[in-house]
Amino acid sequence: ISSISALIAYALFLLGDSFIIFSLAQISLAAGMAFRSGTDTSFHHDILQSLNREQEYGDREARITRNTFLVSAGAALIGGIVSIYALKVAYALSLVVACVAIALTFTFSEPNRKKPPKSNGFLPQIWACFAYLLHPALGWLALFSVFMTVINHIPYEFYQPYIQLLEGQHTAPTPLLTGFHTALTMVIAAWFANYSIRLSNRLGTRPALMFGACIQSILILLMSLFLHPLVALLLSFRSAPRALMVAPLNAATVPHLQQ
Repeated sequence: ISSISALIAYALFLLGDSFIIFSLAQISLAAGMAFRSGTDTSFHHDILQSLNREQEYGDREARITRNTFLVSAGAALIGGIVSIYALKVAYALSLVVACVAIALTFTFSEPNRKKPPKSNGFLPQIWACFAYLLHPALGWLALFSVFMTVINHIPYEFYQPYIQLLEGQHTAPTPLLTGFHTALTMVIAAWFANYSIRLSNRLGTRPALMFGACIQSILILLMSLFLHPLVALLLSFRSAPRALMVAPLNAATVPHLQQ
């Protein structure tokens, strides 16, 4: 469902120009993200658990996160290059990747399933999810995750003036400049992701997560004070906090949840 929703979204982005089409594309893209989010991490843990290898989960999540950022770096660079000619070419390439993702889902093997808990409907399931917040560790991790989701978006949503600043100093087209900056951001994030679990194991989960929050807070503070090329360069670290938190957060959360 996630991959099909993404395919529909990119097809709409590619073919449509009206606001209604754009809105439907955004809704489809959101559905694609929502059905993937949580499914991928729990699916990964359930497979390792069925193989009696769940102790590898944290390290494997760190490697997956690193590889995801590296692939994203390549995608950003390619997208920036092809968008010089036409912005919609990037959507066309994304459409191809969505087709590949759909094909890959048919190669998956489901892990062994435990007998699911008896469900009384949608609302009791929602309440069961919120009940996890009463768990001391899970409650803190959930609130931290929400907080980081908010502040991680601030540099992402407001870094366009810095791209315009760089554009004014160079003759590179905006899509290429944005693609290169994003690619650099993803490569730096991949490096941080690679060491995220090691840092968490050495410092502890909470100090490691707070370290990521401090990095993002400093970047937001600098953005609020200065519009300068140096800040534009430092904004290439904007995905490092997310890279630092994904694997430790998943490793600390998933083992406490029902299959």
